[in-house]
Amino acid sequence: MTSRRLQNTIENQSLELKIISASDVTYIDAKDKMDVYAVVSIKDDYTQKKQAAKTPVDYDGGCNPTWNHTVKFSVDEKAAVEGLLTVKVKLYSYWLEGDDDLYLGEVSVSLQELLASNPLPPFANGNVNKMKLVSYPIKTIEESKTNAKLSFSYRFNSVKDTYPSPGPTGSCQPVIYSPQLQTNTVTKLTLELVIKCAKDIEKVTNILDEMDVYALVTIRDGKKTVKHRSSTPVVFCAYQNPKWDQTVEFSLDEALARDGSLTLFVELMSLRPFLGDKQIGQVNVSIQELLRLKPPSTNGDNNDMMLVTKSVSGSYGKKGTLSFTYRFLAEQVKPSPSTNLLPVVSTTT
Repeated sequence: MTSRRLQNTIENQSLELKIISASDVTYIDAKDKMDVYAVVSIKDDYTQKKQAAKTPVDYDGGCNPTWNHTVKFSVDEKAAVEGLLTVKVKLYSYWLEGDDDLYLGEVSVSLQELLASNPLPPFANGNVNKMKLVSYPIKTIEESKTNAKLSFSYRFNSVKDTYPSPGPTGSCQPVIYSPQLQTNTVTKLTLELVIKCAKDIEKVTNILDEMDVYALVTIRDGKKTVKHRSSTPVVFCAYQNPKWDQTVEFSLDEALARDGSLTLFVELMSLRPFLGDKQIGQVNVSIQELLRLKPPSTNGDNNDMMLVTKSVSGSYGKKGTLSFTYRFLAEQVKPSPSTNLLPVVSTTT
C-alpha cells in the first residue's frame, strides 16, 4: 500500500485596490475638523454577498485625506463580466463624541467598467499587470455640485490555489487525512512610548491662573473601546509648555495593529481640583501608521526611539504640538503544537 498526494491547480481572480486619496471633501458643518477614512466593499447584486475593508483614519489631511492603503478582494470573473459586481467606497469622518461617524459621500463603480479599462492578463501570476490610476467624483447627500474626487489604482490578478483533486472517474479510492505538525510562531508586539513634551498649547484656565497639565494615554480599538490606559504625572505651573519624559508601554494585538483598528489617543488635561479637570486638546495617531514609519525589531538591533511631533486639536481648531518618541518590540512566541490534516489518496500497487 502506498500513498500519494494529488493536487489540482485552480485559477481564482482577485481585485487589488490601492485607495490613494480624496480631494475637496466637505460636509455641512465645515467648521469642525475632519478625520477621514474610507470603507471599501464589493457587492454581488445577484447573490447579495459582500466583502468589505477599511482604510486607516487620516487625522492630518482634513478635506484632502491621503491613505495609500491597499486592499484585495476575491472576484467571480463571470459575475464581473456580466456587470453583477460593484465596488463601493464610502467616506466617513471619525466622530469621537457621537455614536455614528459622519457620512461624507461615496463612489460606486461597476467591475465590468474596471475590467474593460484594465482587463485580466493572459498569464497566471499577473505580475506585469500594472496598476491603473483612476479618479471618480464623490457623490454626496447635498444637492449642490461639488469638486470632491476619489483617486485609486487597481488591477486584476489570477491567483493559483491548490485543492485536492478527485480520483479518476468511476474509482472509489478512499481519502486518508495525513497529520502535519504546525510550527508557525506568533508575534508578541509591545509599543514603548515616551511622552516628552507639549508646546504652545491652548490656555483653558483663567488669565491669572497657571495650568497644571497632565496627559491621558490610551490605545483604542475603534471609536469607543479602550484597550489600554495610562497617564503622565501632573506638571504644575506648566504655563503652556509642559514637559514629562514619561515612559509607558502597551502590549498590542498584532493583527489589530496591522489592519488599522488600533489608535493611539493622547488627551492633554488641565488639573482643576474644584471645577473638574478640563480637556486642553488631543492627538490621534493610527498604530498602523506608526508601524509603517518604524517597523518592529525582533533582535534589538537598529531599534532606536523615533521622534514624532503632532498638532494638538480641540474645539478651537489646532494649536500647539505634542512630541513623543516610540518603538515597537517584537518577540516570537511558539504556540502549543497542533496538527493540520492534509488529504492524500491511497492507491494499491
